[in-house]
Amino acid sequence: MFNSYPYVYVGGVKDSGKTKLLTLCSRIAFNAISSGNISPAVLYRLVQGIRCSLLIDETEQLSNRYRAGIFRNLLLNGYKKGQEVYRNRKTAEGDWEPKPFEVYSPKMLASIERLGDVLGSRCIPIMMKKGLNKEITNKEIDISHPIWLQTRDLIYPFLMKNWRDIRKIYSELKNDTELMNRNWELWKPILTLGKFFDQDIDGLYDKMKSLAVEKTKETQRENSLSHEIVLVETLLSMVKEDKYYKLSEIREEMANRLEYGDWVNERSVGKILRRLGFTQKRRVATGYEYFLKVSEVKEWCKRLEISVDSEGSELSEHTEEEDNQNTSG
Repeated sequence: MFNSYPYVYVGGVKDSGKTKLLTLCSRIAFNAISSGNISPAVLYRLVQGIRCSLLIDETEQLSNRYRAGIFRNLLLNGYKKGQEVYRNRKTAEGDWEPKPFEVYSPKMLASIERLGDVLGSRCIPIMMKKGLNKEITNKEIDISHPIWLQTRDLIYPFLMKNWRDIRKIYSELKNDTELMNRNWELWKPILTLGKFFDQDIDGLYDKMKSLAVEKTKETQRENSLSHEIVLVETLLSMVKEDKYYKLSEIREEMANRLEYGDWVNERSVGKILRRLGFTQKRRVATGYEYFLKVSEVKEWCKRLEISVDSEGSELSEHTEEEDNQNTSG
C-alpha cells in the first residue's frame, strides 16, 4: 500500500530487552523471519518473494564481515518501493550473471552500536532502558503460546477488509506537520494508520503527529552530536603538537571517517570547530588554518567520552562495512 516504510531501530545497553522485543514482534509481524536463521544467498530471495518482516539482531549482523556487507546493501535500499540490489547468480553454463532483487519490506534492527547517519535516516529509533523490576525483566516470551496465532488470525482479515480505505487516506494525506523530505516520506504510512484508527481512538492522529516531530528532532540532535564526536576523533588522530592545521586536511580526514562523507565541506567543519571553541584561525594562500592545542583536544575527548588511548571510537568503525558494499554473491 505504501511507497516507503521506515525501519525500526531498537538501541540500548546490554540486557535492556532489545532481543526480547524482536522476539515479541516476530510472533505477530507479517511473515517474520530472523536474519540469523537463513543464509545470505536465501535472504534476498525471501525478501523479494514473501515481503517478509526481517528482524536483524546485532549478534549475526556484526560478527561476520561478509554478512555485514550484505545487510548494509539490503538496508540502504529496502525502505522504499522499487529499489533493487544486484547479486551474482551462477548460470547453468557455470558463468556468473547479475540478477536484480527487490528488497522492499518491513525491517527491524536491534544493536548496542549506534547506527550511522545514512542507515539512521531510514529508521524510527526506540531506545530501551535496562529494567529494575525483576518480576518484569525475568519474564520470558512463550513463543508457542496460542495468543500469537489468534492475534495474526485477527490481523489478516482486518487487512483484507480495510486496505482500500487505508490506501485512500494515504494517497490523500496532506503534510500539515513540520516534517520535510525523507522524514515526511517515512512517517506518512504511520500517520496514515493513525488517521484511520482516529475514527475509534479520538485524538490519535494528533498524538502521532507530535510523536513524529519529536522523534525527528531527537534524531537530528543525535546526528549533530555525532558529527562533533567524529570531528574530535579526527583531531585526536591529527593534533600531535600545538600549531596551525589546514582546514582542508581536517575536512578530508573527517570525511574519510564518516559513512558517506561527500557532504562534508570546509564551511561545515569550520562551524563545528568554532562551536567547540576552536576560534583562532588565519587565512593563508591555500585556505584557512586553525590553531589547535593537544590539551584542548584531549579535554573535548573527556567531555564526549572518547578514549584518548586510541585514535577512534565505535562511531568511526564504519570502513569495514563500506568495504563490503561491493561484495558480490
